[in-house]
Amino acid sequence: MRFLANGNLFKYEIIIEKGALQNLFNYIDKTKKIFFVIDSKIDSNWFKKYLNDNSYLYYIDANENNKTLEKPLVILSLLFKAGFTKDDLIVSIGGGITSDITGFVASLFKRGIKWINIPTTTLAMLDATIGGKTGVNYYEAKNQLGTIYFPSLVIIDVDTLKTLDKRNYNNGLCEAFKMGLTLDKSILDIFNKDKLNLELLIKKCLKAKNKIVRQDINDTSLRHVLNFGHTFGHAFELNSKGELFHGEAVMNGTLVLSDEKVKPLILSFMHKYQIPVVKNVPFESLVSYLNLDKKANEQGINVTYLNDIEDYSFLNLRIEDLKEIYERGTNK
Repeated sequence: MRFLANGNLFKYEIIIEKGALQNLFNYIDKTKKIFFVIDSKIDSNWFKKYLNDNSYLYYIDANENNKTLEKPLVILSLLFKAGFTKDDLIVSIGGGITSDITGFVASLFKRGIKWINIPTTTLAMLDATIGGKTGVNYYEAKNQLGTIYFPSLVIIDVDTLKTLDKRNYNNGLCEAFKMGLTLDKSILDIFNKDKLNLELLIKKCLKAKNKIVRQDINDTSLRHVLNFGHTFGHAFELNSKGELFHGEAVMNGTLVLSDEKVKPLILSFMHKYQIPVVKNVPFESLVSYLNLDKKANEQGINVTYLNDIEDYSFLNLRIEDLKEIYERGTNK
C-alpha cells in the first residue's frame, strides 16, 4: 500500500508494507553516504550485513530526557566529521522522539539534507509521519525548539509493532482515536470492529492529517485542530514525570476540552484500551506547563474545543478560563 503526502510545498511517498525493512535497500541509494539514527531498542542486525563503508550508525536512548539540543549538536558534529554533503542521506529508525531529533538535524545541516523516516511505533506511524514537525524540548517544556521540514520518503513496516508491549501499542492508538473525534468519524468505526484493521487505520489517519497539513503548513490556523488535547496533555505528561506516555496524556487532555456529551465515548475508548485516567491533579500543578504552551499569546492560549464528533471550535482562553473548565470537569 502506498500513499502520497502532498501539498503546495511538499510531496513525498509513504510506503506501508509488511516486511519492508527486510528490503530496506530497495528504497535507499547505497552509493550515497547514509547516516542512520536508530533508537537503541531497535535490533539492527537484520540490515547491518548490507552496510558498506558509506554507512554510519548512531544509537540514541529515545526518551524525553534525551530530547534536548545536546543530541542534535552531537549528530551534526559527526556528520561534519564524516564529510557528509547535502547530496547524502540521513535515516531515522524508531519512534517519534527519534524522528523529531533526526528531522531537526536534517533541516539544520547545510540548510537541509534529505532524510528518510522509518517509524517503528504506533504513535509515530500515526502522528509523526505527516506534517514535517521536528524539534527538541527546551526550558522544561515539550518541542519548544524546532522546524517544519518534510522527509523525502517514509517507510512503514507494521511488522515492527510486534516488538511493542501492549501499553506502548495502545498509546499510539490514542492519536488515531483523537483524529476520529475531530477529522473523520469513520476512523471511530474501525475501533468498533472485533479486530482492529491497523493498515486501514493508518491510511485513514494519514489521509485525514494530510488534508489539514496541506491547507496550513506553518501551523497558524486550521492545523491547530491536530493539537486537540495537547494543551492539557503536555501539562499532564510533564507533571507525571514520565509516568504517563504521550498518547495517554493527550487522551486525558481531550477529556478536559470536550463537551459533556462526547466524554462518555472518550472514556469508553480509554477503558477498552487500558488508558489511565488522570485524577486528583490540582490545577496549580499544571499552570507552569500551560503557560509554556507553544500556542500561548498575550491574550491567553489557543485551544481546540470539541463540541461534538467532527464539530470543533478554536478558542483563545485565559488561564482563569482554563481553570474553570478544568475544575468544573474534574468535580463531576
